Amino acid sequence: MPQDERTAAPDPIRGAQPGAVGFHGDAYLLRLVAWLAARSEVFVETGTNLGTTLGYVARTFPSLRCLSCEPDPASFEVARHHVADQPQVAINRQTSQEFLGHLATIGSELFERPTLFWLDAHGYGFDWPLREELAFIGERFQQGFVLIDDFLVPGHPEFGFDQYEQHVCSWDYVRESLAPGWRHRLYYPAYTERTSSFHPLRGWGLIQFGRGPLGRLDLEPELAGVLELAESSGKARTNVPAGAAQPQASSTATQTVRPSAGAARDAAVANAPSGRRAPHAPGLAGCDVHRDRFDDLVALVDRDDPLVVDGGANRGAVVDEVLARWPRARVHAVEAQPTLARELARRYAGDRRVTVHAAALAARTGQLEFHVTANSVSSSALAPSSFKQTLQGAKVATVETISVPARRLDELVPQAIDLLKLDLQGFEIEALTGLGERLSQVGVVLAEVQFAPLYEGTPLFGDVDRFLREAGFGLFNLYELWTSSAGQLTAGDGIWLNGRQFELPDGRA
Repeated sequence: MPQDERTAAPDPIRGAQPGAVGFHGDAYLLRLVAWLAARSEVFVETGTNLGTTLGYVARTFPSLRCLSCEPDPASFEVARHHVADQPQVAINRQTSQEFLGHLATIGSELFERPTLFWLDAHGYGFDWPLREELAFIGERFQQGFVLIDDFLVPGHPEFGFDQYEQHVCSWDYVRESLAPGWRHRLYYPAYTERTSSFHPLRGWGLIQFGRGPLGRLDLEPELAGVLELAESSGKARTNVPAGAAQPQASSTATQTVRPSAGAARDAAVANAPSGRRAPHAPGLAGCDVHRDRFDDLVALVDRDDPLVVDGGANRGAVVDEVLARWPRARVHAVEAQPTLARELARRYAGDRRVTVHAAALAARTGQLEFHVTANSVSSSALAPSSFKQTLQGAKVATVETISVPARRLDELVPQAIDLLKLDLQGFEIEALTGLGERLSQVGVVLAEVQFAPLYEGTPLFGDVDRFLREAGFGLFNLYELWTSSAGQLTAGDGIWLNGRQFELPDGRA
């Protein structure tokens, strides 16, 4: 449709501050979102980044229940602060695959509601989950709208799009992921005008889906000039036919090529002798590629009231997860940063299940020099390395160095520990050493590990694994593997099982 036959651009947002609105500040797209939101009860976003779009939706459409996820800890903290005053918003520090598993636990109370999806989990260092997301939505949800960000708009190089290795973010890439029972219509932008002064045009695709008859959105007067129909219930009108090769990027299109991380490996052991348990953990419902740490931990920590130590509790995200999974758990939250420890103490003051310790876990009791970084989750007893600062920039710069109390864990928590979680930015072996002989009584260890030196003098994965193996533990699985934009594996989480309580693959007791 020629531009002069379309309606005028809806209230261009020229002059707005970056971050004030979501959806790339695209005024046409914002008009579409408003129309869709008025016909939805739930907004689900994958990849919230800093929470700009999530915050915009929550404040503009306060009746919508908003669910979102963000795996990057620094971005998650910014996003959580961005929507802290919005009670209808729930944001999880999870990858999209983990988030789908969380949605699966909500059940029909969610799946039967008309839902607007914004699929934007395209971040560096994480598996590209787009096909899994669409398959999950098709299997579970009854009706709604799926907006896919950074999507190739065929024939319109004005719109930027993403490419992950050899795969273009396009209809041809995702069409086979649609549920067989879906009726669907696919729409593309019907405009080429850029309305934001600080965002380039980014492509999008809209899939309208349901189990029953679907109306034609492009015939709605309010959406004139915003979108145009490309395909209806499998009858293609796009220039990317079914079965065709992946579309090639136009020489004038804005194409973003992103690497993808490898998926975590599954592990299980059977036929355990009497007295030791065979570890068994369920796969993620609907998604076999990525495993959820806490789904596995619930199966491994087989008691209703486990004693859990959260080393490096930060703002309490893991404490909340533990209490949600084990309502009768006893949790010791250990946090070295004084301001965060005070925040935790206030937050859990009325909860007898949680004990907060303002200290750093270490091999010796005393005082410890502690590096506080611009984003709190990177703070550590070790200084950030030049490699980490190159990767993450100013947000991991040390803003102050303080002295904090250091405590041995065997003095801090004298009871046997069922689950020991350590996220200490390279200080994990120090904390494990502080357990002394009582390490042999710990059932399961969940620890962050580094594969590249993110901190000065940090032990790497091989060092942590060797330490725990020598203490009688065996690696169960790795989770949330992070890579740099160049593809270098940098960090992740691991679960180790005590061979005195579990049958290990090599038969060690």
